[in-house]
Formats: sequence, structure tokens, C-alpha cells
Amino acid sequence: MRLIPVPVETVEYYADPRPLLGLDPTKKTIVCCEYPDKAQDNGMIFFKYLVDQHRKHFNIYYIISRSSPDLKNLVGYENHIVFYKSPENIEVVQAADILCHTHSSSYALPFATYHTEALMQTKQKLFLQHGVIGSKDVSHIYGKKLPHPFTDLFVVSSEREKQLIARDYGFHPNEIIVTGLARFDQLITERSRWLKRYKNRKKLLIMPTWRPELDTYPDEQFMESDYYQEFQALITDEQLKSLVMNNKYEVSFYLHRNFQKFSHLFLSDFVDVVGQDVFTVKELLENHHVLITDYSSVGLDFSLMHKKVLYYRPPVLIGEDNAGESTDLLPGDVIESREALMESLRELKMPKRFKRNLSHIYAFDDTKASKRIFEAMQHHFHL
Repeated sequence: MRLIPVPVETVEYYADPRPLLGLDPTKKTIVCCEYPDKAQDNGMIFFKYLVDQHRKHFNIYYIISRSSPDLKNLVGYENHIVFYKSPENIEVVQAADILCHTHSSSYALPFATYHTEALMQTKQKLFLQHGVIGSKDVSHIYGKKLPHPFTDLFVVSSEREKQLIARDYGFHPNEIIVTGLARFDQLITERSRWLKRYKNRKKLLIMPTWRPELDTYPDEQFMESDYYQEFQALITDEQLKSLVMNNKYEVSFYLHRNFQKFSHLFLSDFVDVVGQDVFTVKELLENHHVLITDYSSVGLDFSLMHKKVLYYRPPVLIGEDNAGESTDLLPGDVIESREALMESLRELKMPKRFKRNLSHIYAFDDTKASKRIFEAMQHHFHL
């Protein structure tokens, strides 16, 4: 059971709705959201594109928590912000013609009832995604489950990814659009600046993904897991320490947002354990030169910046859902031991063989992903 407190005035509005925002009834309403406390991913970037380019033709809103530290990322767009759990939150979702979501569209509302679940099924949904799919099977989360499909239009970044979604996730090819992720526009725009600015930097980022089966563990049980013991051993490894000291490397360790509650359990005297309130994922990827991950899709973003990715996968970290995964599409070497990892870290540049062929990850190399997404949405939903 999850207990979610909601303000009294929001419940009262839910029972007796009335106009608050002054929505133009002649315009379609488009609502964007990520997690309720986040504005730093594809949802925010696509929202800004919509406001900048199409605000005259649509009612456009972004849902975010009033206490979110990411509000600073929305400066200048205040007239298009609706606060999560407010009466306006209920109004704008009720009025929405299209919900643009990076995770589940259910994050657009602060609570669920039979009425709201029925309401959400009347909305047209665009799944903006938050990473390229291919490194890990997430069809159990993002698959098309009838009679209530996860989404109506699914954004992907390549023909390979489209074929994967059509084959394994249950979506018809007409429901899948090859556009690239909205954040790729910013990434490619700034790639040259990043590479020039940080070309002499020796900063390593260790960023493993989470494991759903460990998510509810108390601290003591989590510390007994192979996941904790392997990564704690890595950030205290004497070989890594020597490599860092001898080469003046800087190393940061950052857990997936679902595992941030366990950050205090990881201790090292030469690796900086970073909390999610200190840097955004975008800032972390920008400020580091080498990424060490296991399965996280951030490795694909990192490779599009022409920076080195290493997939650290000792046998104890390979679960049943990853055992049969193909590594052919990964933009970096798969490393199975700490010794091999140390050897790979002696060279920090991205190998040319990975840099030459990234088209299987992203079919384009331009800054028009948001434009392509909008045009596909416009066509598919007859806007």
C-alpha cells in the first residue's frame, strides 16, 4: 500500500470541478510530465519546444511538484506550469487531449480512483521515453497491455529499436515513430563544446542501474546482496585506488534514483558517492569523460557524446532478465572482472570502432528530434 497525502482543496475540486486556468476551448491541450519532482529529461525538453514553437495553437502545460529542485530548469515558462497535487493539476489532466510522458502517464495525477483510471483511458498518450531500449528487456513495464495499452504512440531512435518494440512489446509499427529522443537535440548541439572543454579531464563516473527485486529491502538485507557487495568492493578496490592516485583520476559513484535511498551505505576514501540532489543526470554525463555502468541506457546517451562507455558485468551481477541479452549493440566493451576493468581504464578515449557506427542507436545525427516528434504526433492524433 502506498499512502499519498493530497491537499483538501484538491479533493474538493475533484468532487466539484470548475474552470481555474482559463483554458482556450478552441485549442487542443497538451500536457507533459516526467516523475512529479523532475524536469530534466525528454519531457521538459519537448515541453519547452512546444511552448517555444507552438504555444499560439495549443494549450501547453508541464506538471511538477511545487517543492521540486528542478523548478529552476523551468524559469521563463512559469505561465505553462501546473503544480502536482493542486486543483489545477486535476483540471489540466481532465482537459488534456494528449499526455506526453517519459515514464507512466499515471504520474500526471496524484491519486487513482476508478473514475480517474477510466478518465486516463480516454486520453491519447505519447511515450517520449527516457532512454534507448536495447540493453535490457523492459517489455513488462512498457509493453502494450490490452485492454488498457501503456501508450498510443511510442518514440524510438532507430529502425532497429522500432523492430524490437514491434516484435517484443506488442505495438503495431504504425504506433512506433523513429524520431530520436528530445534530449538528443541538446546533446548533439553541445557535443563539440563538451569534448573541447573536457578533453584533458580524467573524470570517471560509475552509474549502475537498479534491480527491482532489491527495491524494498531494508538496509541490512540490501548490504547482503551481490549488487551491494560487488559495487562496494569496486569503489574500495586497491587497484582502482592506485590507478586513480597514479593518474590523477577523479571518480564519482551515482545510484539510480530508485536506489538513492541506499547511497549512505556505500563508502570510499577516494570515490565520491554523489546524491541525486547534487547534480542532474545530464550534468553528471556532461562532466565526466568515461562511464562505467552495467545495463543502464545512459550508456547510449554517453556514447552519442563520443565518450567512452564500459559495461561492468561480473557474473554475480547477471540476473535471469539479462542472461540472454545480446551485446552486439552496445557502444562499449563488456567487462567481466575488476582486473579487466582496470586495464580498460588505462585509456580514456572512446575506441574508434564504437564511434564509427552509432546509427544502430540513433538513426540521425542532427538537432531535429523534437520537431520530428511533434510532426509525428500531429499526424497520428490528427491535430
